[in-house]
Amino acid sequence: VFELVKNSVTGQSYFLIEALAEDIANRVLDQFPVETVVVRVKKPQAPIAGHFACMAVEIRRGRV
Repeated sequence: VFELVKNSVTGQSYFLIEALAEDIANRVLDQFPVETVVVRVKKPQAPIAGHFACMAVEIRRGRV
């Protein structure tokens, strides 16, 4: 799973962390025999003004 995530993060540029999370979830579902995957992506230094620890998204995807 680590190599899959590393390839997603380093292989392509994403405008939104939601898009990265979707890509990781889809790859996990394609390559592993799991029913559900939960992906959380955090970006500690998001390019917006304000005081925050990080920007984050968490998605849950499963097989139909």
